[in-house]
Amino acid sequence: MALKAGLPLYDLEFVQFYPLVLAEPRLSTFILLLPGSSEAKLVNEQGEDLLEKSGIRGDVHQAILSQRDRLSVFLHEASQAGDVFFDLTHVPEQEWERFPLNFLKRSRFPFRERPFLVSPAVHFFMGGIEVDSGGRTALPGLFAAGEVVWGSTAQTATAEMP
Repeated sequence: MALKAGLPLYDLEFVQFYPLVLAEPRLSTFILLLPGSSEAKLVNEQGEDLLEKSGIRGDVHQAILSQRDRLSVFLHEASQAGDVFFDLTHVPEQEWERFPLNFLKRSRFPFRERPFLVSPAVHFFMGGIEVDSGGRTALPGLFAAGEVVWGSTAQTATAEMP
């Protein structure tokens, strides 16, 4: 709508990837939020620990928090050689009672019983529409908020508000 209205869109070439998205056939694709458990592992078809092979330190949760982009690139490259799986089979029972694992626990899919396919995926574009601090675009009456917003102009909303 903003583009059709003549507003410029900024920095749409910058894209954020998220390393772990469910990729099992016949299941909905969604971002996997992780438990803080060190027992959660990323493995290849041979069962090898991919974090160990990558040189990325820490558990999967820490790797996503501190090295999300590097992990995404590594998992994409690893997937070119074969399937990448997320293995939650050794996660302690009590962790399945808390979010986010309690969400997976409700599924009929055996997430607790076997590793499952994952893949990195596009999460969102980093660019968007320029707004002021009140969410106003350069087009009077058009406001923008959330992930569609690129940045803020030097104007302040309070200076323009009656």
